[in-house]
Amino acid sequence: MNISKYNHYIEQGESCIIFNAYTVSFLIAKKRDINKFLLKKNLEELEEEQPQLFYDLCRKGMLIPDYFDEKATYISDVMDRKFSGKTYHMIINMTMDCNLRC
Repeated sequence: MNISKYNHYIEQGESCIIFNAYTVSFLIAKKRDINKFLLKKNLEELEEEQPQLFYDLCRKGMLIPDYFDEKATYISDVMDRKFSGKTYHMIINMTMDCNLRC
């Protein structure tokens, strides 16, 4: 298992909010657990000592399998959205004379 590169950590008192920008999910955990397991990358210990936290981190995409290529998956998702027919992308180039004065 690896820690997602899209995780962001926000400390709030004795708690820590973990936000994953790729899956757009968050989790609130104890700061001491985050420092002990995630920041020191003790993921095997985390799975043994805190199985529910480990499960929640995996389910929300904050921990990913070793074989999972996050960057390639992200690029693929962006390209799928970009070239799907669900959105219309338009660029309006203005001149200095126009500058949307209407």
